[in-house]
Amino acid sequence: MANVRPARVDDGPRLAEIDHACWSPMTDPRSHWSPGRPFFGVPTGTLVDEVLVAAEGDEVLGFIKIRREPSVARH
Repeated sequence: MANVRPARVDDGPRLAEIDHACWSPMTDPRSHWSPGRPFFGVPTGTLVDEVLVAAEGDEVLGFIKIRREPSVARH
């Protein structure tokens, strides 16, 4: 059974692989990126503490990014 845990820096390569494999123009308007692109930091802007992973033992099966809603200017 899979467990959910906070991401770790060393999950980055597997998360990048999953992210690349699941890309679709229906969910991301940007161009498809290289499979070797880092998952954390530049250029994604994703921080380790913004990600939860589903894992079975040492195998990462999936992830979810949890980010604060950007501030919206109020007029």
